[in-house]
Amino acid sequence: MATRWATSPGIALMGTDAPSHITAWARAAEAAGLGSAWIIEDYFHPGAYALAAAAAAVTARLAIGLGVVNPYTRHPALLAMETAALAGIAPGRVVLGLGSSNRHWIEAQMGIPFKAPSAVCASVSRSSGACSRASGSPFAARSSRSMASSSSGARPRRCPCCSA
Repeated sequence: MATRWATSPGIALMGTDAPSHITAWARAAEAAGLGSAWIIEDYFHPGAYALAAAAAAVTARLAIGLGVVNPYTRHPALLAMETAALAGIAPGRVVLGLGSSNRHWIEAQMGIPFKAPSAVCASVSRSSGACSRASGSPFAARSSRSMASSSSGARPRRCPCCSA
């Protein structure tokens, strides 16, 4: 699959009704020859990780992108843990889209202090490494590129991390 997610058309999947359609949408995207399905996480809508896991479970080649998840609404350690679990379900097919959103949405609408967005995003990579060392998780990080391996302990595979 290498960089199929970056070189082939993909589809963005989201909406309040996504849980009841995600597996059919993912199967259809793969059958149509698309390279990726991007699960969009929007505030107060269904969470991206559960939807991404469902899409990954019913496909074999489709890259599964998280686009984007936010380290203000999900603690960096939790992002690392969830991404590691997803990478175990779909080895070599996960792309982590990471972004801090904007001050108005985070502070005014959600009541979360919006401090140092670049540093908060960078902390996901640090948490990924700590998560791996502490739990033996098959996930580790290096700068802004994340690594994942299968739960069998096989050679690490890249799990790209795209910062927005």
